[in-house]
Amino acid sequence: MDRYAPRNWQPHEKPSLPGSPSTPLHSNRKRLAYALVGLLVAVTGGLGNSLVVANLPYLQGALGATTAEMAWLPAAYVMTNVSMNLLLVKFRQQFGLRAFTEVFLVLYALVTFGHLFVNDLSSAIAVRAAHGMVGAALSSLGLYYMIQAFPAKWRLKALVLGLGASQLALPLARLFSEDLLQIAEWRGLYLFELGMALLSLGCVLMLKLPPGDRFKTFEPLDFLTFAILASGVALLCAVLSLGRIDWWLEANWIGYALAAS
Repeated sequence: MDRYAPRNWQPHEKPSLPGSPSTPLHSNRKRLAYALVGLLVAVTGGLGNSLVVANLPYLQGALGATTAEMAWLPAAYVMTNVSMNLLLVKFRQQFGLRAFTEVFLVLYALVTFGHLFVNDLSSAIAVRAAHGMVGAALSSLGLYYMIQAFPAKWRLKALVLGLGASQLALPLARLFSEDLLQIAEWRGLYLFELGMALLSLGCVLMLKLPPGDRFKTFEPLDFLTFAILASGVALLCAVLSLGRIDWWLEANWIGYALAAS
């Protein structure tokens, strides 16, 4: 069967956008399951980074890092998150969003697990970079799951809830991060982050999104374009994150990075 062959959808099933899932009718029980999974993956997409941002001073002491070095943690998340959002536009149209999410959820879980045993700045940055990649997919995935939870007449409400759920990460992190630190100090944050990643992976595997239309979108030149664009975005994010610390007019690398970006 040709996965790129056009399908005959019912009017209520037809995907709203290329790369988005179809919207068949579901039972109320399954709609509730979609809503819960959508809430989970949307919060997971930003919670790990929010836990770090809310506890940067404490983690700085645990890692023995300077303020400038710690600024690379949220910067690494933004670098990969912005770049992967650009890549996802074509990826989900050709391969589907769930495939991307499963691969990078596994990568995210493995890197987070490794950081529990190698507590240094490099591994912490690697965790944030991996979280940025998977976070880009989870925010969109949470939105699609929430859409499945509501009938067509409430589709706009589903969009609002799906977008709003991802904004809960930072307030939630500030609410219970102190309790996580009391459990196992800095490891409590990463154990919780690892647990959320594994729970989201299990839910995505168990409750799959309905299929949608697929299109061949990638061209060989796209990979070169993405590499150049991602490098420029990463340099710009580095400047915006560390410019106020190294200071805009005193650090030569800031000028070089801006010119290159």
